[in-house]
Amino acid sequence: MTRREWLTAIGLGLVVSVVIRIFFPVGFAGSIAWGAFAGARRMSWLWPVAVSAVAGIGAVLADFAVKPEHVGFHLALTFTMCALAWSAWSIVSRLSREDHRG
Repeated sequence: MTRREWLTAIGLGLVVSVVIRIFFPVGFAGSIAWGAFAGARRMSWLWPVAVSAVAGIGAVLADFAVKPEHVGFHLALTFTMCALAWSAWSIVSRLSREDHRG
């Protein structure tokens, strides 16, 4: 991954970490969306997984300060978001690869 891709993954992940503290289904839908986006653009699988990991870890760190009883929930959410992002990337990248074969 390039430096720019890392920075966008971290930036988007930080924004999402704030949003999932308010409305956590965004984490699920977003993981599928940015995984599909990365797969369609033929980006590395690291990008969507990094976005999900940064978002989830940001929520976990906020929980340590504000609501320690939610740490386990956000750890599970982080794992699920990473799995969804990778799955969406994998499916879309394989489908788009097949579409472009002559």
